[in-house]
Amino acid sequence: MKRGACILVLLAVLVSLPVFSTYAANVPTVDGAPVFRKAAAPTNSIIPPTWDVVADDFESGSLAAWGISGASHLSLLPGGGRNGSTGLAVAVTQDLAYIYQARVAHAVEGYLTFWLNPNGVVLPEPSPNYWPPGTSLCVGEVRSSAGDWWPPLIAFYLRRPPDQGYEGFIAWPKASGHFYDWQSGAFPLVDGWQKITLGYRIDAWVAVWVNDTLVRYYDDDVAHDDPSGDVIEFGKINKNSSSTPSGSIRLDDVAFQVPRVNDLWVDAVNGSDEHDGLTPATAFRTIQRAANLAGPGTTVHILPGVYRETVYPALSGSAAEPAVYRAANGPGTAIIRGSEPSSALTWTQLADDPIGMPEGVYANVYWADLSAWELDGPPRFVVEVPPLSSPPAGGTEGGTRLPLAREPDWHVATEWKTHEFWWAADGGSAPAACDPVTDSDRNCDLPQRSLTQLTDRTNDSEPAGIEAGNLTTLGDLTSGTLVAIDTLQGHYVYRRTITAHDVEAGRITVDRVCEHDGGTGNPGLGWGSKYYVENKPYLLDTPGEWWYDTATQRLYLWPPIPTNPATLNIEISRRTNGFSLRDRSYTVLDGLTIEMLNGSAIRLANWETHKAYGNVVRNATLRYANWGLYIEQSVRATSPPENVIDGFILEDSEIAHIDTFAIRLIDWWENSAAADSFTRSGIVNTVIRNNEMHHLGFRTDGDNAVGAS
Repeated sequence: MKRGACILVLLAVLVSLPVFSTYAANVPTVDGAPVFRKAAAPTNSIIPPTWDVVADDFESGSLAAWGISGASHLSLLPGGGRNGSTGLAVAVTQDLAYIYQARVAHAVEGYLTFWLNPNGVVLPEPSPNYWPPGTSLCVGEVRSSAGDWWPPLIAFYLRRPPDQGYEGFIAWPKASGHFYDWQSGAFPLVDGWQKITLGYRIDAWVAVWVNDTLVRYYDDDVAHDDPSGDVIEFGKINKNSSSTPSGSIRLDDVAFQVPRVNDLWVDAVNGSDEHDGLTPATAFRTIQRAANLAGPGTTVHILPGVYRETVYPALSGSAAEPAVYRAANGPGTAIIRGSEPSSALTWTQLADDPIGMPEGVYANVYWADLSAWELDGPPRFVVEVPPLSSPPAGGTEGGTRLPLAREPDWHVATEWKTHEFWWAADGGSAPAACDPVTDSDRNCDLPQRSLTQLTDRTNDSEPAGIEAGNLTTLGDLTSGTLVAIDTLQGHYVYRRTITAHDVEAGRITVDRVCEHDGGTGNPGLGWGSKYYVENKPYLLDTPGEWWYDTATQRLYLWPPIPTNPATLNIEISRRTNGFSLRDRSYTVLDGLTIEMLNGSAIRLANWETHKAYGNVVRNATLRYANWGLYIEQSVRATSPPENVIDGFILEDSEIAHIDTFAIRLIDWWENSAAADSFTRSGIVNTVIRNNEMHHLGFRTDGDNAVGAS
């Protein structure tokens, strides 16, 4: 972790005595992180009921869970902790020596607790000392990973004025700059064990308790630079350039805590993220606001409506008390949607043809600017949906996916024969020199098959009603996309970018090999390969088709009926994932519909430092996404064996209209690991039961449309 010294700037000092008023333990959240409105401190000076986000008594004898700066000055000392337990010894010099954890929880209200023993540490000060923060030890602080490391949300300092005992003071940001309350806000400490608790609420107050007694509280001019706190640090967190401390302080029983809440309500129609979320009448507007507060034992009641957001819980549940996200009025009534409606965009009807469409088409086409969405490529889904009706009906059930501009045009007469009206190629590198249907050698066309080329010069005569056209009739298709079924068995579907097109010869070349069985060299393109081409503006020739210009980030749409798309019920996918469960455990998703995502409806993708236990998805509908349920665990030989995904349950759910995989379960081992280290799976005890899955893999990213993996 990059770390500089705590920058010391001389500030005007303004300290007020504590002012107390009514305190509410369960409070709202603010933009994307646990959000709280301004509030005063507790009248009885008591810390509210909390959950431990991080807690370590050091009895494990290991600091593996922590990041470390200045490791040579840090040690776990048996008998050196409180009541003879194991404690953390921090040898102090001018340099840094501390432990830290990052992204522990995006807490807008939090409490950093630790036991401190100065242990006779020597903290020399000049006389007079014009800037005590420069000679003090910064022992604990909370900061944010959202921006630069400076300033922290709250920090605790230890000093010892000449010929006096130890003192503590805190620092926090004001509108005028970072403020240290050493002049009139210092409080006495003993040269022995004492419990220190730092508390804060973003832009509202900061406070410090010693042995659970409130000693300082400030709510005047608290102006945090960051939306929440998620980085905690203990030890010697600052450098001392004007003095050289010596000795060793002791720390024990360190923790980071957030307030506990049992029930939260979310209402997409009548809610507000300025509410407290504690009743249906004071519900939040977004699920994420509730997810920033929910923890073990919390039930998030999601009232009927469409929630256009990506949700990532700040906290896990527990085995005894899972965190539950539930559709309050039953399955299908709460919809997390990764799309935006066409009515939210400004559409302009074309007065000319700026992109090269077929002659006479432009007057039917409208465009909208999607640059504010910051997409990596075209939206995956453009879907015309029925109007939302009274729950539980509505959503995208019965919706119609609008096709990316293509030839031949989308036409399905029999539901399961999606390829029936695709064109059939004449050959690979050249037209087949024989007729494999009548020739006794069904592989007689092998010399004309190809790994990278497809040739088609003639219109198909069957089935009846197939659109006329071939690779000589469409103009230059370079940079477009070929979608083709393998010629040998019809097992693989290749999706490739066209890199060259000889229009006269009716032959295209693609960017990657198309093999029947990877690594065999067996060419997959040839006579009879069913195919279509897409993603060129010249192919936009039919109502309902669209094309996305990646250069200008404009979406061009020929509406299904001749009207401005803003008046239609069309959804356009914008977000990547619907619900993220990375490094989260004991979280239950019950009755949610999650749809219209460019990536995954539910994504649990863990690094080797993460784990996830006991998550449950039930009574869910996952649809219109590239992946329905994506579960991945990275594993290292040196990672703790408990860093796995264990006990995931998917039950009583529907997964439908998924481009690649309905379910993806995969673990990754480090490439450099010795063979003998492959001793465990990264994903264990998964249960998948009583689910319905359909319409899978028809626009897969891979060559195998297997539906689940």
